[in-house]
Amino acid sequence: MEELITLEKGNLKAQIYRGQLVSIAKLGREYMHGGGKPDDLKSPDDGVGWNKSEIFMYPVTGPVYDYKVQVGDLFFPQDQHGIARYRTFRVLSHDKTSIFLVQEYHGGKVPNPKHETNKESPGDIIWLPYNLEKSIELQGDSVKVMFGLTNNSDKVMPYRCGWHPDFKAPVSGKDGLFEYGRQTLSLEDVIEASKEKAGLPISGVDSIKFTDKITGRHIELSSEGFGNLNLWSPGAKYGQVCIEPVTQLPVLDGSQNYFTSGKFEQLEHSQKKTYSVTIKLG
Repeated sequence: MEELITLEKGNLKAQIYRGQLVSIAKLGREYMHGGGKPDDLKSPDDGVGWNKSEIFMYPVTGPVYDYKVQVGDLFFPQDQHGIARYRTFRVLSHDKTSIFLVQEYHGGKVPNPKHETNKESPGDIIWLPYNLEKSIELQGDSVKVMFGLTNNSDKVMPYRCGWHPDFKAPVSGKDGLFEYGRQTLSLEDVIEASKEKAGLPISGVDSIKFTDKITGRHIELSSEGFGNLNLWSPGAKYGQVCIEPVTQLPVLDGSQNYFTSGKFEQLEHSQKKTYSVTIKLG
């Protein structure tokens, strides 16, 4: 059985399982949805809603309507949020306050679990070779998560990417408040948007504060390298909300053709780009 790794520093405690950050607690109070925890450690709340705690979305974010992306003359089968979510991370090192992991992909087929319930989706996902480094570090009253993406293929690699963490939220949408700049949104706004499409997109924003108005508990999330946010909830009854830093917002009308139109990132052969997210707990 894979090890549940615990990091601790001062009032903070974080847990990692199979490469996923599955718990962030301050003074014993949990902030993260535990969908990615081992089954025997899940609370009743962890067992409902989304079955993950977080994923890295790459090389696509959001749906892929024709289940393929194009790089030059080549076509690669893809599904929602891409291939990285289905690849495992290997622990390279860890100490009491930090952990360093890597995900390696050399090409070839990766089984697509979504095919089991949607036969129109591809049975396997394929992409260009890459390395994805991930580190998690406790810093004061914050958790910093960093990603390093390297193109190991012999082609110029187009992509979109994002991080998709799931946090605990009040069951009533009226009791959750988002603040960014001078703007505000309610959790209810996010829940309603998530019913109709893939969440509520916020363009050009890299930091946001989410407050549970009942308990006063809040999260301040800031990112570097992404540039946009997408907010999503699986539904009011689950008490969860995802705050997703993304390089590009998902296209929801079916007109996106990856990667022959729209905006995307690009890496040359052997080029590396880093992204980071800091979560401050209050």
